[in-house]
Amino acid sequence: MTDFEGHRCYWLHGTTNWGKDNIQFYDATTGLLVGYRFEDDASKATWIVLFENYKNFGGPLIATRNTNRSGDQSQTLTYESVSYEPIDDSLVELPPAIKALLK
Repeated sequence: MTDFEGHRCYWLHGTTNWGKDNIQFYDATTGLLVGYRFEDDASKATWIVLFENYKNFGGPLIATRNTNRSGDQSQTLTYESVSYEPIDDSLVELPPAIKALLK
């Protein structure tokens, strides 16, 4: 257990397929993912990724505010809606050049 970004969290230490640390923080009350902490290989900078403002759009809860932060750099993505309506298969079809590589 640890405090992370104002939440009392379970602190899970994972290792990626590439052998890198991936520290995950889950809210002890809700069980929801609060964020990650990891080191960027190229810059050696520590990054914090936050997941906030979970909402229900008719499926699993979705974090509608996602923030990536390192030092004085920050980027926030905000989701206003989520749709579970089917989409046309052509929107996710692999391009011919990629299909050829799979053969």
